[in-house]
Amino acid sequence: MTKQNIFGYLRNFFSDSKEDQTFLIHYRKHDSESIKLRLKELMTEKKPFLQRRYHIKELADELQIPVHQLSAFLNQVLGTSFNDHINQYRIDHCIELLNANLAGRSNLEQLSKKRGFNNRSSFTTAFKKFTGQKPFDYIKRKTFLQIMNSYRYKAVNNYNICIYLPLKLYSTFNED
Repeated sequence: MTKQNIFGYLRNFFSDSKEDQTFLIHYRKHDSESIKLRLKELMTEKKPFLQRRYHIKELADELQIPVHQLSAFLNQVLGTSFNDHINQYRIDHCIELLNANLAGRSNLEQLSKKRGFNNRSSFTTAFKKFTGQKPFDYIKRKTFLQIMNSYRYKAVNNYNICIYLPLKLYSTFNED
């Protein structure tokens, strides 16, 4: 080692500022929009997120881009990790089915496995992360709101009948 190399090494070693070791990939706007579009199309058409144990390598292969580029894209452009991105699609799909009453009366274990989660615990954690509530609480609230809406609808209709019926009767009696 030369004298200059030793001093450079010591200066770097004892310096207060540590360099950020983050690796950034710079995208052209067209490239990132293209990847975003292809990713969205793949997720909505093929729904690979419903597969259990789906990995970033499989997604990268389907998008035909290197794994490191996909990972950097998710982190830098979309601001999310691969697992969070996949779990967001899984939870959105689950909510869509629950809201359309297509999930049936399956328990949370079945619901989680059908949506690509390995177990109920990871499903519950992801559900709470993206919705702010546990799946059971979401279902309970949804059911309660449906019941209340049906009662409100019946009450409003019954009220309208009570009001309109006397008016019709009154008008029929006053036609003379």
